[in-house]
Amino acid sequence: MKALVLSGGAGTRLRPITHTSAEQPVPVADKAVLFHGLESLADVGITRVGMIVGDTAAEIQEAVGDGSTRRHWLGGDDFIGGVAELGPDGQVIGLEEKPQQPRSGLALRAVEPSWRGELEITHAVQHLIDVRADVRSTVVAGYGKDTGNVTDTLEVNRTVLEGPECRIDGEVDEETETVGRVVVEEGARVTGSRIVGPSVIGVGTEVRDSYGGPFTSVAENCRIVDSEVEYSLVLRDASIEGVACVESSLIGRHFEVTPAPSVPRAHRLVLGDHSKVRNHS
Repeated sequence: MKALVLSGGAGTRLRPITHTSAEQPVPVADKAVLFHGLESLADVGITRVGMIVGDTAAEIQEAVGDGSTRRHWLGGDDFIGGVAELGPDGQVIGLEEKPQQPRSGLALRAVEPSWRGELEITHAVQHLIDVRADVRSTVVAGYGKDTGNVTDTLEVNRTVLEGPECRIDGEVDEETETVGRVVVEEGARVTGSRIVGPSVIGVGTEVRDSYGGPFTSVAENCRIVDSEVEYSLVLRDASIEGVACVESSLIGRHFEVTPAPSVPRAHRLVLGDHSKVRNHS
């Protein structure tokens, strides 16, 4: 059995993050979404994997290695791909790419021309169904969640972070308090801070004089100083400094978050006779 992993989508629902990068390498719990899928395939013994890519092929290849043999790779072999509409006997009877109202909780990703201007693999598989080819299905029980938008990505991050046990491979000084399942990767340095799990601090990241709340994943080589971050994803090489209460956020790569410059606070008033003003500032 081979596996076909679909990584060709444009990631329009995850913009602006996907304006400058692919959707699939966005990390969840400090590991690319794509890698979670590949590791799940390996866990069930599937080691021969092909990938469908699109405009972001170079970035996908950089993440997973050379995929030069993917063309004509499946041949006539069995393969597993995505999700579909099932008949009463479990037979696949129909496919639709990202329907407005899905007929089932199953879905496939892109590969042949459609109204969206993308390639949809669903069209190819639907053709097999139409010509009565042997298209079979397996219903997989357990948690499943699309990561197509920011809200869903944060929710998946929250769920995945429930798994890892506490692990401190990096440097954590005596003034730092860690609570619960906190992972500090090798090369990371946490000083004068409070980190509440479940959370992950990535390789080479510096956290200083800050609060890291639960369900936060900070990728590699980030810098968080004198700030508060919780229920958020911070991508690699990002910097947050002097900012209070960053929450439910997705911070892109190489992004800098700093306080706005202070300006004099003033009120401009035009008041009529016998008025009363209450100022709460």
